[in-house]
Amino acid sequence: MRLLLGFFFSALLFSSAYALPFLPVGGKIIFVYECACSGGYAILVGPPRGGIFLVQTGISRVYRWWALVPGANVVGRAIPGGVCSAGTAACFPIPVQGTILQIGSSLPSPK
Repeated sequence: MRLLLGFFFSALLFSSAYALPFLPVGGKIIFVYECACSGGYAILVGPPRGGIFLVQTGISRVYRWWALVPGANVVGRAIPGGVCSAGTAACFPIPVQGTILQIGSSLPSPK
C-alpha cells in the first residue's frame, strides 16, 4: 500500500502539469522598451515563440551574450504575469505575456 501511495504522489509531483506554467520564449527581438516607472525592459520577440515579455532586474537571468537588442535572436523561458509601467508625465501599464526567468541571446553586447 505504501509503495502504491508513493508511486501516486511521485506521479503527481513529476507530472507535466507542473511544467505548463513556464512559457517558452524564442525568436528575434523586434523592439525593446524601457519600463521607466517599474524598472526593467519590455521586449517584443518575433516568431516562432514570440510575444511581449518583461525583463526584470533581480528576476531575469540573462545568459551569454547579454545583448537584448533589436535583431538579436533569443531563447528562454518565462512565467505568466508581470507589469511594465512607463510614461513621461504619468505612468501607464504596458501589458506583457510574462516575466522572463532565463534568456540567452545570439549577438555580442554592443559597445
